[in-house]
Amino acid sequence: MTADEIMDEVWIEGGYTVRWKSNGKVPPKECMDTLLEANLITDTTYNWSARTRAYEMEKDISEYVAWRTSTPYTEEELIEIRANLGEDAVDVFTGEKIGH
Repeated sequence: MTADEIMDEVWIEGGYTVRWKSNGKVPPKECMDTLLEANLITDTTYNWSARTRAYEMEKDISEYVAWRTSTPYTEEELIEIRANLGEDAVDVFTGEKIGH
């Protein structure tokens, strides 16, 4: 995406955090680099957004691990996992072997 295309798809929350209009998440580093290189955001906005993205990703992963630990896979999910990923599939966030 070009910098202008990215800018059409984001807003800047509170003047410092770039977020996608579609899901409210901070765009990936590559998109942020594009905006910074085009001088469409400041270094402060870039750095603040990066810290926000890292914090939110850590929080999302922690919440997923807690949920996945307390919520077993359904038989239907296990069938789909085996069909698509094989018997040796592993959840990359929990480390749980799920294909068996």
